[in-house]
Amino acid sequence: MSTPKSPTPQSDTRHLFAGGRKPNERGASLTSDRIADDLATFRKSGGKIEVLGNTRTLTKIDVPPAAPATPVPAPKKRRAG
Repeated sequence: MSTPKSPTPQSDTRHLFAGGRKPNERGASLTSDRIADDLATFRKSGGKIEVLGNTRTLTKIDVPPAAPATPVPAPKKRRAG
C-alpha cells in the first residue's frame, strides 16, 4: 500500500511584487530625466542606438484581390456510351 501524499504547499510569490503601492514609495522610479541621463552615459561610453524603420507590415495591410464578377463555367464532360 502506498502512503497518502500530503498536499503540495502553495508557492509564495509575494517577494516578486514587494514594494510600495504608491509611486513615491517605490524608490527609484524611472523619470524622463533619469532616462535621459542613462542615455547620455550610454552614448559617452561608446554605445550606439540603432533606430529601426517601419516595415511594410506595420504601415499597410494589403487588400485581398477582388473575386471575378461572374464565375467562368467549367466545360461540360461528355458521357461515354
